[in-house]
Amino acid sequence: MKSVGNEMAKYLGDFQFGVGIPSGAEAVLHSANRFLNMFHSDGSLALLTVDFSNAFNLVDRTTLLQEGMIVFSQLPGFNKAIL
Repeated sequence: MKSVGNEMAKYLGDFQFGVGIPSGAEAVLHSANRFLNMFHSDGSLALLTVDFSNAFNLVDRTTLLQEGMIVFSQLPGFNKAIL
């Protein structure tokens, strides 16, 4: 299973911080916080992010799985990893 995650992380590259990136989402939040504090260290500026595609189930998981089968099908254990 680890080889699948490693290959997915290589394929997705810099477009994501979830697969194969330890504490990736946390690092993004800390970076955003540091960026905001550079301009408003008094806490008067906030950032709100909303993931509408996930919140309203707009992600076409069938297409996602089909793409994964094309790109990662040669990896042993890929089918088990996604099911």
